[in-house]
Amino acid sequence: MKGVGMNLRCVGIAAALLMAANAASAQLMQDGKPAAPSPRQAESGGFAVIQMASDNQDRFHAEWETSTPGANLTTTTETVRNAPIFTFLVFTGCKADAAGNCNVTADFHVIGPQDKGSEEYSTAKDAPVWMKKPPAKNILFLSDASLGLRIEDKDPLGAYIVRAVVTDHVANITLKTEQTLTAVEAK
Repeated sequence: MKGVGMNLRCVGIAAALLMAANAASAQLMQDGKPAAPSPRQAESGGFAVIQMASDNQDRFHAEWETSTPGANLTTTTETVRNAPIFTFLVFTGCKADAAGNCNVTADFHVIGPQDKGSEEYSTAKDAPVWMKKPPAKNILFLSDASLGLRIEDKDPLGAYIVRAVVTDHVANITLKTEQTLTAVEAK
């Protein structure tokens, strides 16, 4: 899958789509209620992350950067052949080092359709999620790193699993998320 790559664009912070209830115990929230358990989210020791996907990177960034409280993000888990889809990480609660900055990276792994041999299509290691930037309590950040996929003509259609292994190197916490992106023929 040649169309796999990382987008390294820095964006600001959001008010509240999800948030940590307090520094000791992260609680992912959605619409003011605890979010239902999902493989695309993980939390431990005040650090929390959720994986989201969009077929329009520019729209996703624009929606994230709105100045109103909260964020209304257009997401999808379906893409058509030869069109890009992007996986983003939204997180909160990284721990600061002695200089007052976080050190968070991610490894991305893309696994192909299960009925097609389930082979690993791509890996991106040590993607900078939040490096040399300060944390903030109860504020969500959109990671600097995202993963872009493009299912090309030679690639099989079906369900692609995107796994993210996100590490807060200061707190020594590693979280694992995954979400399924489905590639279909254009209509």
